[in-house]
Amino acid sequence: MTSLDEKNNKEINIDFRSEILEYSLIVEGAINSLVLCYLGIIEKSNTKLFGNKAGISFKSKIDLLYDIDVLSKEEHNDLELQMIFRNKFIHSLECNSFLVALNQLDNGIKNRFKKHMDDSSKINNEYSCKESYGKIYITNLNIIHKKIELKIQSVDDKCDLIKLHMEKEIRIKDMSFYFIRSLLESIEEIALQNSENKKILELTTDLTRKCVKYIDSTKVDKELTELDMKLNKLLDKDKINEYLK
Repeated sequence: MTSLDEKNNKEINIDFRSEILEYSLIVEGAINSLVLCYLGIIEKSNTKLFGNKAGISFKSKIDLLYDIDVLSKEEHNDLELQMIFRNKFIHSLECNSFLVALNQLDNGIKNRFKKHMDDSSKINNEYSCKESYGKIYITNLNIIHKKIELKIQSVDDKCDLIKLHMEKEIRIKDMSFYFIRSLLESIEEIALQNSENKKILELTTDLTRKCVKYIDSTKVDKELTELDMKLNKLLDKDKINEYLK
């Protein structure tokens, strides 16, 4: 590398810009995953907006996440702040430091940036600015990962809800039939012990008939059959995937 190349690299600050770009690409990828997660999109390659080709912008993605209450205003602002600096360093050759970039930004952006500094008076110190930007990056990344974990937990909870509901229904049915079976056994035993007592025999016969009728009714009851059909439709695999989005 010639001395001129070294001078140009120093003026452009390639290493610095590369670090900023790396941070940005990591956060952009994480935000894309977060959007896919909350929209219930499993395969991004099948989408027009979230695949490897250019789709909606990072700004549009974080605006969407804010609109659907995934991101708070403060979280949205921090992500936007990181990208404001990213755009400055990537698209402007003269922006080769935080101090240069801050001089080109309005006071509102500067004040938002100061909130991430341990000492806001160090806004004119390049190292302090770089350290604060690193904190913003870590904060943003942690927030995104936390949001994804919350969504995964929410899906797991919905799965458990459906599963527990079905297990409860099965348990209730099992208990009902267990009760009927136990009752029939008791009736049969009483009938055998009182085979000569006409009234008891009539009673046990009547109870047996009613128990059998109840069991049969669960198999042919029209309303119950219709409810089962509706439930089966609602528990279709595609339907369940919709519920879990």
